[in-house]
Amino acid sequence: MSQPCLTTTTQLASRLIRLDTTNPPGNESRATTLIAERLGDSGLEPTVQTWEEGRANLVCTLPGADPGAPALLLSGHLDTVGLGAQPWSVDPFGGIVDGDRLYGRGATDMKGGVAAMVVAFERLAASWHHASPARSVVLALTASEESGCQGAQAILPLLPTIGAIVVGEATANHVGVGHKGVMWARLRVDGRTAHASRPDLGDNAVVRMAELISALEATTPAAGECILGRPTVTPTLIAGGSVRNMVPDLCECTLDIRLTTAFGAAAARRVLDHLTAPVPTCHAEIDLVVPPVLTSEQDPWLSTVIELIGSPDLRTAAYFTDASVLAPALGDPPVCILGPGEPALAHQVDEWCSVQAIDDCVDIYQSIAERWCGAVESTTSETKP
Repeated sequence: MSQPCLTTTTQLASRLIRLDTTNPPGNESRATTLIAERLGDSGLEPTVQTWEEGRANLVCTLPGADPGAPALLLSGHLDTVGLGAQPWSVDPFGGIVDGDRLYGRGATDMKGGVAAMVVAFERLAASWHHASPARSVVLALTASEESGCQGAQAILPLLPTIGAIVVGEATANHVGVGHKGVMWARLRVDGRTAHASRPDLGDNAVVRMAELISALEATTPAAGECILGRPTVTPTLIAGGSVRNMVPDLCECTLDIRLTTAFGAAAARRVLDHLTAPVPTCHAEIDLVVPPVLTSEQDPWLSTVIELIGSPDLRTAAYFTDASVLAPALGDPPVCILGPGEPALAHQVDEWCSVQAIDDCVDIYQSIAERWCGAVESTTSETKP
């Protein structure tokens, strides 16, 4: 693969990809160290919050002239999912560029977006002395988004009053107005052991769970369509049995339930109760619930963003983001989901992101922030080394 002359932003994205922040275990401190040193070299004073060994968030603020005015929050996460079982055709931690494609785990979700946010933030800082911004901009990069937004929960005490949130998740640089929430549930079926040669003497927990999953496939959540799409209920993990010649007395299955404004956590719980009622030995436990996020396109700030970047093609996302935790805790400010990644490539083998989209996204973030702050002078040209 060719390695062309890269912009500063793409170089940063490539370096972030080369830092393995697969969650678990995460090790996002590798990325926060890199970014904190970079911001420090620009004269900024980032705060790194370590909330577990190797798990770190980063917050950095460009203060506005009015300390009481709400700030704009630029939000991104530093962890990635694992590689999957299928082989990659490229080094997933190589950060290799071929033509317009930057390859690697996290290129789309969402180290390309993080790099764009960091460089946009640096540009804003450089122009801060040449303008008179009224309001602040906060950069917040979190750990552990992929496993339930634990980093976003930890970072809340470090954040000021927030008036709007930009989440740099993959939208191919289109404006996203919302995304689904999620409920992660575990089903447990208890059975009775027996020798596998006499299955009639036991109660096979794996068979019972298979029956539940079959019933689940035929279950349609009782909710109509909404702007966020249809809710989904998907089995994602299953485990049962201990040895090959014994009737299994335990089977567990994890369900991923995507929530919408028309099908929330209470409705999902009713589906689980209906599903498990015919099997007295089945129990359901809820591990995580994060709500959906939706901002009206009529919201004044979001309307300004849409007009500013000329993106009438509004999107919603099936994935969840840190906004599920941040927005409710911060008083439900408007949320715009916008990043350079391709949504369909997230969590895929041979994940990649457009280099041009990453560079374009820097200008977009900078323009959104300048409009928020009241600063109109722009230095959006990016030079190559």
